[in-house]
Amino acid sequence: MLRALLDKADENEDFDPALHERILRLLDETPADQLSLTEKFRSALYLQNAVLYIAYKNEWSAEISAPDGKGGHIRQKVVDESRLPFEMAALGKIQSTVGYSRRLQDWIDSQRDAVAARVFEEYGARLQRWPEMAGGEKRQLLQDIVALNLQAYRGKGFEIEVPPVGFDEEISGVAANNHTALTGEGDDAVPAVDAIIASGGLRDMTRVFVPLKLIYHESIHALITQLAAARARGLLSEDDPLYEDAGVALAERRYGAAIPLIPTVYKNDFEEKFVRGCERNFGDSFAEQVVIRRSAPAPAA
Repeated sequence: MLRALLDKADENEDFDPALHERILRLLDETPADQLSLTEKFRSALYLQNAVLYIAYKNEWSAEISAPDGKGGHIRQKVVDESRLPFEMAALGKIQSTVGYSRRLQDWIDSQRDAVAARVFEEYGARLQRWPEMAGGEKRQLLQDIVALNLQAYRGKGFEIEVPPVGFDEEISGVAANNHTALTGEGDDAVPAVDAIIASGGLRDMTRVFVPLKLIYHESIHALITQLAAARARGLLSEDDPLYEDAGVALAERRYGAAIPLIPTVYKNDFEEKFVRGCERNFGDSFAEQVVIRRSAPAPAA
């Protein structure tokens, strides 16, 4: 029933309030753990688009403050979620049942400290020069760090590609994101990362630690996308420890990720929370490298 209603919503050119109420009612009556992964992600995508449409139509917006990368802040308009309690409750119910396993965390953790050490060893001097670097030099440094991290995870039987890194002046604040493309449609779609794009605000920051952590953050998203693509292409066996996690990632990429204009949904998105944790762990590992190297005795003359 839910799939049929979602199919009908996809076919409609205009928002249908009566259909919307039927979908909300069905989601309220159905335990989230009884929904398939596809139903969860399709429902979440439908609900997010409905929230954006209703909020835009009624001018239900709020403002949040975000750092601009230059020591100040900018105001950003987002959805006023308090006006849409039923939609937000349905989204929260779905989000509470989706997540990655400890196995995926262990796989990423297996290379984290080594990657942090290599970043310090190979790029430490360049990182110190960040404030005086030109934009092209900064882009290349971030590109090299993404390549180093992704290449550390090769060896699972599928190719891990390194997407290009760029800057976009149109992205506000201090931010970066993955541009993901799909080949095919629906249950046959295969995802790929076209590029990692960072904001001009991130490029213009005088302290390098935030750009370093954010580019690592985006490289983990890119890594998970390629894990999802391997599952889609049949390159992961069903007994692979990451098979189920790859399926979750694949469903998310086929049917839609969390939308930042809906802050609570974006904050509670399972992959964003997971990758934010990876980012924090990497930041701690890199900070430890700094302490270790600075406290090491100088070589004898």
